[in-house]
Amino acid sequence: MMILKIFKTPIHIQPAIFLLIPVLWIGATCLNRYWHPNQNFWLSILLGFITMLLLILADFGHSIAHISSARYSGYPMDEIRLTVTQMPHTLYNNNLVPPNVHRMRALGGPLFNAI
Repeated sequence: MMILKIFKTPIHIQPAIFLLIPVLWIGATCLNRYWHPNQNFWLSILLGFITMLLLILADFGHSIAHISSARYSGYPMDEIRLTVTQMPHTLYNNNLVPPNVHRMRALGGPLFNAI
């Protein structure tokens, strides 16, 4: 596992997750070619790449926003795990928090997606 820290929160990354990037790029490109068969091939490749980047940003950005909102609540997140078998998995060792703190922790992700 590779370890990266964002806002002092460790992010454990399974190296195999990087194999999914080309799969996502190819999938987005193929879908674009299916929906727009008359489109230029290189434009489809470019749009597939941009789609892949936006999907990764949306998924990972959502989790980073949870890190930020959890820090703001005073009860920070303990870690995030990125693996091939599941979406970013946020872990909190202290789940015995008041409901308003739990809501504050949870609010960051949906706010990021809304923006």
